[in-house]
Amino acid sequence: MHFSYDSTMESIGDNNGWDHLLFASCKPIVDGDYLYNLSTNHKMNFQGGLLEKINLKSGEVVWASSFDLRNSSKREYPTTMYMNSKNEIVVLSYRATVDQVNGYWATGRPSARIYDPCTGALKAQLNYDGTDVTNYPICSFLFKSYPLHSFAEYKIQYIAKSRDTKSLNYKSTIMDLNGKKIQENEVVLPFKYKYFSFSGLVNYGDYFISHIGSINDREQPDSAELFLQIFNKDLGLLRNIDILPIVKINYDYNVVEVSQDRIMFVALDSTNDVSNPTILRYFVFDFNGNLVEKFTIRSENTFTVSSAFLRNEKGCVIALSEKISSNNKKLSLYKSDGKGNLSMIKEVTESFPKLYFIPSYLTQLDNGDLLLTGTTNKTKADNSGENLPTVTSILFDKDDLGLVASNKNQEQDKEYSIQPNPSHGLFEFQHQSWSKPALLELFSVNKTSAIQRVKIDQFTSSIDFSHLPSGSYAYRIIEDQKIAVQGIWVKI
Repeated sequence: MHFSYDSTMESIGDNNGWDHLLFASCKPIVDGDYLYNLSTNHKMNFQGGLLEKINLKSGEVVWASSFDLRNSSKREYPTTMYMNSKNEIVVLSYRATVDQVNGYWATGRPSARIYDPCTGALKAQLNYDGTDVTNYPICSFLFKSYPLHSFAEYKIQYIAKSRDTKSLNYKSTIMDLNGKKIQENEVVLPFKYKYFSFSGLVNYGDYFISHIGSINDREQPDSAELFLQIFNKDLGLLRNIDILPIVKINYDYNVVEVSQDRIMFVALDSTNDVSNPTILRYFVFDFNGNLVEKFTIRSENTFTVSSAFLRNEKGCVIALSEKISSNNKKLSLYKSDGKGNLSMIKEVTESFPKLYFIPSYLTQLDNGDLLLTGTTNKTKADNSGENLPTVTSILFDKDDLGLVASNKNQEQDKEYSIQPNPSHGLFEFQHQSWSKPALLELFSVNKTSAIQRVKIDQFTSSIDFSHLPSGSYAYRIIEDQKIAVQGIWVKI
């Protein structure tokens, strides 16, 4: 169901015979005025899901396409959804190799489903039944760290982890949509102490951002290590940054968001004393390990949180959903200014005796509006068995939040593809339809005058900037004396 955050949340609607439509397991796709959203049925080892195309302006469902695995021994759990160059919707899943899943981990194989964006019809289903298997976790919060990931559009990448008492192992497998293995790489990362934490995110298929930390005592730590690591797609270690002097020893850590030039890292302060608030300490680093900003959020209540980088201005946006009491819930939106100053931009407090909204994904759209997707869940106080948890999308108007819309020509922007970003020095790009030469200008982020100007045309595919020092650079491409595209490029 899709509705505003108001009293209508009391009416969730019919789950159409499903046991438990629970997870927003994939980050939604927004294309123009349409939202593509996937609800996953979690109960009894992922019995299927529902893909919907929704009109963002009216909230109406254009079409809905489901896959029902309730009578199948081949359970699937979708983790990644993207739109390919043909505008088809591709859903990547893990396909269980056994009927029952015990514990948090099980063996699985990749699966891909391709849908028509106009009708929702299933155009192709690709299942890999080879001898190679991978491990996959069955909890969604673990899935966020290591998903099946779109890589170069028609390939997928899976990063698995394993560990022993002194090291953490990452193994990357790149395969085609049929599951045929193309490349496999592995890296072993030692850690010093007994207790350790880790997290990671894939950045556009080009980079894997991870952290590894270890402490001598979970309850009373006095010795620790904490590193932020940047790998290329082959798991080659590009940066190993000691961030413990900045972040300090905390209860838990997590890499929560990665953009083209920034990494959002969270440290959790928590104690067993319920009278003390839980503290989330946010740290934003660039790809060279420099601290860009930091800020803190406190809560004395049960809460869930989602975060994102702002697209059209500096800073971040945070969605905090709190359960103040069994009857009272509060959703708060916070915005940082890129310098560590945090302000509340929206607060909604309502009495929902049965329901609690759990945010999963936060996205700023091209027009500046904010889309929040998550699950509307029942509280434990309600045992009626009706109105089971349902995926919910909430759209906030940019003007209501005081957010900035993009001033770029979005259609022209889509004509350019600049990858990889970050890069060791090669500035590579593609253009869909060249008509005449253009001018590439490169600026230091803190300066106004261009440090490089290069003419480009249909014969230009890359420019070598390896002589420049590491750091963030602003770029723009000018066509017919107008800015066609601009952004931030990071050299590492």
